[in-house]
Amino acid sequence: MNKQHKLKCVPFYYQLIVDGVKPFEVRNNDRDFQVGDTILLQEYLPNQIGEGVYTGREIELLITYILDPKEGPAMAFYGLEEGFVAMAIRILPTHFIVSSGRANRKLQEGWLKDLLENTEALQEPIEIAITNES
Repeated sequence: MNKQHKLKCVPFYYQLIVDGVKPFEVRNNDRDFQVGDTILLQEYLPNQIGEGVYTGREIELLITYILDPKEGPAMAFYGLEEGFVAMAIRILPTHFIVSSGRANRKLQEGWLKDLLENTEALQEPIEIAITNES
């Protein structure tokens, strides 16, 4: 049975994923990630004292491949710290939340517009929520 994993992500990497520049995620495999699982990636602003704040932006990702140095042909792969995996991810356009703050205007006017113009390729309805949080 596929699971959904809720993960925090700092704005720099979150935006790279949203823009399609970073189609992978490297994480500690303490959640037993599996191909077919989804990730609810939540943008998070950490601070100096260890407490942070969620921005309200989140996106759902599908895990399409996992490179785990402990399994299969990847056993010969070096470079990942023990216990970590590299996951190929794909954006699921069925769940996407942005806030309407000034920092997110590029996202709303760019990527979201492109997504909506290319919906003929989608097989599921799109659920988009735009909040008024800044």
